[in-house]
Parts: sequence; structure tokens; C-alpha cells
Amino acid sequence: MSRIVLTLLQKYSTIKSEKEEVRMKNWSYGINSLYKTGHIFLEEAPWYVFAIARAVKWTCDYMPEIPFSDRSIVDEDGNETTLKEYYGDLSQWWHCKAHDTIFQWAEKQKSTTTIEMSYEKIKELFYGSDRKFFDDHEKIDEESEED
Repeated sequence: MSRIVLTLLQKYSTIKSEKEEVRMKNWSYGINSLYKTGHIFLEEAPWYVFAIARAVKWTCDYMPEIPFSDRSIVDEDGNETTLKEYYGDLSQWWHCKAHDTIFQWAEKQKSTTTIEMSYEKIKELFYGSDRKFFDDHEKIDEESEED
């Protein structure tokens, strides 16, 4: 099984776009410890797509929560409301109008390859470097089974 995974990883690590532009690669994995399933993901895009997505996420994380005024506006459905009721604060407005829009664009620029794998194999490969992640998920599963 691990030989197959290594072959797939090597194959997908050398992909280039039609313009022969080297693309940045982002590897990640996901698990469902309750149903014992897992996937490995490879996202590829030009480096600037990842840089833009990271920069916008960073601004969203640190955007101050400055409340909007009670100035009246007409919302998208034609109802009269206030800026404060509709958007809340600057942080929420930024997230809805800027961050999410740019995030959606960045996701469309990426090509994603998914490799389905057993939970046990993913745990074997990554447990040593991410013990807390796996232990936390198994603890949550044990608690949900008790309910």
C-alpha cells in the first residue's frame, strides 16, 4: 500500500501546467476517526494564488471589530435596515465582502487531487508528527459513542 502511495506522490509532485510554469504544491490530509476513513489531498496552483489567499486570511484574522453606525441603508432584498444590523462590524463586513470573494477565486485557481486511504494507514504515516490531532479526534469519538 505504501509503495502505491509513494508512486502517486512522486507522479503528482512533478506536474507542470501547459505553460511549463512550476506550480506550488500543498499537501494535506483529512480523517474521519468515527467512520475510520481518510484522504490525502494535493492542491496545485501558481505560488501567487497561495500567497494571496494567505494574505487575505491573515487580514481577516486581524481585522478590528469596529462597530458600524446606525445609519439607515436598503439591503439587497429592498428592506430598510442599518449598517450595524446588516453587517455588524468592520471585521464581519471584510469577511463577507473581501475575504470570502478572494478565497472563492483562489479555490477556483487550484487543481486538487484526492487520494482515498484507510484511516489506519494515514494514522501510521502521520501519527508521529501530529499526535495531538489524532488523540483529540479519538477522544471526541469516544465521548460521542457514550452519548
